Amino acid sequence: MKLKEILNVIKNDFPDKSIDISESLGLLMDTIDDLINRINDKMGQAYLNRDFSSAERYIDIGKSINFYENKIDKIINFTRIEEDGTFKEDDPENSSIKSLPNYEKYIVDNKVEHTLYENFTHIRPFGFKIDGEELIEAKTWQEVFLKTCEILFVKIRKNFYNLKINLI
Repeated sequence: MKLKEILNVIKNDFPDKSIDISESLGLLMDTIDDLINRINDKMGQAYLNRDFSSAERYIDIGKSINFYENKIDKIINFTRIEEDGTFKEDDPENSSIKSLPNYEKYIVDNKVEHTLYENFTHIRPFGFKIDGEELIEAKTWQEVFLKTCEILFVKIRKNFYNLKINLI
């Protein structure tokens, strides 16, 4: 069975899983985008160091990743459900299926500062400030967390060494 046929069955017979696949692949695309940015940084550094073989290797890796990125994007578009609950192909049989949130209505104005007391459900970060310092850009909540930890580590290094964390 070809991929399109499999996805069609999932979309028609298991629409909730079609939504899950689309959302999960969206997260994968975010990770791939971050990876491409890091490859770009490494490639630039290799180029500056006149390490052209490494730079070419990073270009080849980027091309290969882009090939799979395009395939994943096609799957996301095929499994996506429209805002009104219908499938992209306007299948009337599936019009009552749960739809993905309309992320456009959750866009945060990046020119206005927000506080941690607001609801950030379905909202992606743009950046953050600590103690009124300069804006630190972050595209994902994971980036916000990691960069916050890095900043706090630099500011209160000795307290971090004494910090005990128990994961449950």
